[in-house]
Amino acid sequence: MTGHCNAPILGLFGAKDTVVQVASVQAFGASLERLRKSHVIHIYPEAEHAFANPTGRTYDAQVADDAWQITLDFLARNLVDAASESTD
Repeated sequence: MTGHCNAPILGLFGAKDTVVQVASVQAFGASLERLRKSHVIHIYPEAEHAFANPTGRTYDAQVADDAWQITLDFLARNLVDAASESTD
């Protein structure tokens, strides 16, 4: 599935998610490692599915804020890298 993807991959998950379970996230991370894909996988121990959706019942503001900061850092790091590669 990810064999042809050359972009860095960010995954932010909740350990209490019953839709995307931790075992699936761990298998995904292992696949990315095996394929030598650049990635960041973070599992929030107390978060449920859709933890960043402020209109949902499982919204967790603290986790969502942290995930947003990780996302911004990830994009800043990887978009800058991609931009410099395209101008070389």
